[in-house]
Amino acid sequence: MENFLNPPDTLRSLLRAHVWPLHQQLDQSPTLQALTQPNLDAPTYALA
Repeated sequence: MENFLNPPDTLRSLLRAHVWPLHQQLDQSPTLQALTQPNLDAPTYALA
């Protein structure tokens, strides 16, 4: 009988666990945050 309370890790969950911290770092990057600003200019967009 399978234990549904502790299912095995899926490839998706393993990938997410390892990639999530990197995504958090990128979300806090000033360069990438510039992409959400209303005064975004072409050089800043190209840099990002």
